[in-house]
Amino acid sequence: MPLTKDDIIYCHDYHPYWLYDDEGRRQRNPECKGTSRVLLDLKNSNGQTWQQTQDSAVRYFVSAAEKEMRARVPLPPTTNIVVVPSSKKDMVSLNLERVAQGLATLFDFKFVKNGLIRTVTVPSAHDGGVRSIPVHIDSIVVSHALPRDGNTVLLLDDVTTTGSTILACKELLKTAGFNHVVPLALCQSVRT
Repeated sequence: MPLTKDDIIYCHDYHPYWLYDDEGRRQRNPECKGTSRVLLDLKNSNGQTWQQTQDSAVRYFVSAAEKEMRARVPLPPTTNIVVVPSSKKDMVSLNLERVAQGLATLFDFKFVKNGLIRTVTVPSAHDGGVRSIPVHIDSIVVSHALPRDGNTVLLLDDVTTTGSTILACKELLKTAGFNHVVPLALCQSVRT
């Protein structure tokens, strides 16, 4: 059975900062407030001046994910947490890793740094990159750092639009022998 966006658990909706009209002109999205702004703080890594804001965003999303997991996703203590890699080769969001580490501490799971690795840069989806599962499957590998003794993986992403990246990662993990892969996105994009 093919994977669909319905296979992903979401904590919140995300309204992008910019909207584009029919002529391609951008304007600020008036719906980008609240959680959407906190997600932008999480994704922003402008150094020390943003540290307090980023810390607050990490705490916010650890709490949101914890609430969602306790309500809907009971997982065994042998669960490994893996972060979906960036669209850039060998990159991952450090703040998303901090959210994963926070969840690992709360649930006594194991956070596996670099459990999935992007081997080739692909254009990011928010910049108009191709949103297809095969593009991601061909550019991401399951690392040897991910222990094969635990069959459950919590797959964590910051935001999804079509879900192609997180679903490709789920497929890669299933192919690598992980029986239970739970994709959790902190936010899902809402297009208005």
